[in-house]
Amino acid sequence: MKCDRAQNAAGSLSAVSVVLFVALLVRLFFLQVIDYKASVAAVQSNSLRTTTIPATRGAILDRQGQCVGDQHHHHRDSTLSGEAVLHPTIKGSLASLTGLSVKQIGADLANKQYDRISPRPL
Repeated sequence: MKCDRAQNAAGSLSAVSVVLFVALLVRLFFLQVIDYKASVAAVQSNSLRTTTIPATRGAILDRQGQCVGDQHHHHRDSTLSGEAVLHPTIKGSLASLTGLSVKQIGADLANKQYDRISPRPL
């Protein structure tokens, strides 16, 4: 009696495990094979971002108290050089987004001053 109950419990647990594993494989197949275009689009949209860098100072005043310089936000566009190597067409997209020429984008990406895996300013 105890042996039958243990075997039934083990069989039930095995069946549930197999069903969950099959569901996991079906979901993996869906993400990797059927819906891969959404993943590719998400990766490509994450390769370029505009970063806001606030100034580290306040207003600059002259002797009479007139504002000579104020705190401005500077925008810096950055991209990963590895993305440009994997997707050579990204240089044209970067050129249209930043207003720079494709030649200038190529020169910025080829700059040896920055590590090849860190984002590079354009």
